[in-house]
Amino acid sequence: MTNQPLVSVIVTTYNRAHMLKGTIDSIIGQTYHNIELIIVSDASTDNTDEIVSPYIEERIRYIKLPKNTGLPAKTRNKGLEEAKGEYIAFCDDDDLWMPEKLKKQIQAITISDSDLCFTNTIHIDKNSNTVNKRRINIPIPKKATLSRLLLSNYVTLSSVLVKHEVVKKFKGF
Repeated sequence: MTNQPLVSVIVTTYNRAHMLKGTIDSIIGQTYHNIELIIVSDASTDNTDEIVSPYIEERIRYIKLPKNTGLPAKTRNKGLEEAKGEYIAFCDDDDLWMPEKLKKQIQAITISDSDLCFTNTIHIDKNSNTVNKRRINIPIPKKATLSRLLLSNYVTLSSVLVKHEVVKKFKGF
């Protein structure tokens, strides 16, 4: 048994099977191992089922909504309903994580006693060329104002790690 907190990783997808394998591999390849992966398909009609099937095991679940909602918030909320972790992380189906992302975030959030943390991002094109590196050097106070985030939201959702109890307070997306 591990004393590391469980991180629930929620991946939502719709007809992006061609990108999903890389996303899943980057998550299960994390150096932080106490994770559960919840993949929620918004009724994908491509070969998403075929891509996900070999990964399904105790800590990797696949939920396929019966009817397309067209709303990522609904698929994320379905993932949140299923999440058991102390922390929640989101990863879009076309994003990849660096191998130490969760390990470093768990260390940072624990040391700082924060409710949320996020990372820098590297934007790549379809040929895997770096297009833009977004470096975040702005400290975010624990009581960051909503208006500040609305005016300059520089946080990429796939970079966020947040306490599950905080997400519950806001009742999801």
